[in-house]
Amino acid sequence: MAQDIVKEELQRLFVAVELPDAVRSALVEQQQGVPGMRWTPSGNMHLTLRFIGEVPLAQAEAIKAALRSVKTASFPLKVRGLGFFDRKPQAVLWAGVEPSAWLGELQKQVDRALECHAGLKVATGRFSPHITLGRMKQADKKALRAFTDGEKMTFSAEFPVQSFTLFSSVLAPGGAVHMVEERYPLLRIRPATPDDITEIFDVRCSVRENHMSREELAAIDITPDTVRGMITGGDYIVPVALVAGKIAGFAMARISEGYVFALFVRQEQEDEGFGRALMQIVESGLAEHGVQEAWLATGSETGIRAPGFYRHLGWNDCGLMEDGQLKFCKALQKVHNERK
Repeated sequence: MAQDIVKEELQRLFVAVELPDAVRSALVEQQQGVPGMRWTPSGNMHLTLRFIGEVPLAQAEAIKAALRSVKTASFPLKVRGLGFFDRKPQAVLWAGVEPSAWLGELQKQVDRALECHAGLKVATGRFSPHITLGRMKQADKKALRAFTDGEKMTFSAEFPVQSFTLFSSVLAPGGAVHMVEERYPLLRIRPATPDDITEIFDVRCSVRENHMSREELAAIDITPDTVRGMITGGDYIVPVALVAGKIAGFAMARISEGYVFALFVRQEQEDEGFGRALMQIVESGLAEHGVQEAWLATGSETGIRAPGFYRHLGWNDCGLMEDGQLKFCKALQKVHNERK
């Protein structure tokens, strides 16, 4: 007797950054002047971080959960320039983006999450971020070069990337239909202002490791006035991380010394990725100011988590300080170049 064969249901998935309406409208205005081009509908425009392909429904659920582990900061992204890939079986016309360390970090974290928590292999090949404007089966290279030359190459549009999205996609005769499966918000981090000083002290005095009271901080000349000078003086990088409008954590680094001297996160947000994201902001900021190598110091007492945290982020042990603290160092230009 023939047995019925049950075909497993599959879902076609990809991960992408969605575009604001204004950016999509600006890109639609570029979609003209190339005979035979099949233009991408406005609603399907996106910047792909990872094409996953068809997976069983059970694995699709694992993928949804895995992407919730991605923890990095929101960032600005600039769409600039037009170009094309002459690939078989079709040419692809695209809008490019300016190099962004933060976009690269987001893509790496997406890949890492899918590998570690959903069983997918890391994507091969170099990440080449772009927004597909159209496809053409028989490439007319002359028409494509004419399209991407001249004034059109100056096209640009900037927008804040505040989330990324898992899409499912159904191939239909009229073109692919994309559906949002889940959106994942990015961490909100911004430069500190003097209005943040009270909350910065609240966070600093709430931590378990390296706890200090306001009085103890004042005794080493860490006061509202000195912190105000750090925020406004120009020689310091002071990012703050926000949750529902409240400061969840902050970092401080002195540019002229390459010294990261503060990284603190509220206890209730300790395992939500804020420390890592704040450190990424500080490292990138120092590197952009020409700092070749940064350093920091932390306690050496048995049982504290800070040394392991810094080692996990790629910081190297550089011996003991005179006061008994552990010194860590990190080459920043190498990291900065890798993130680009």
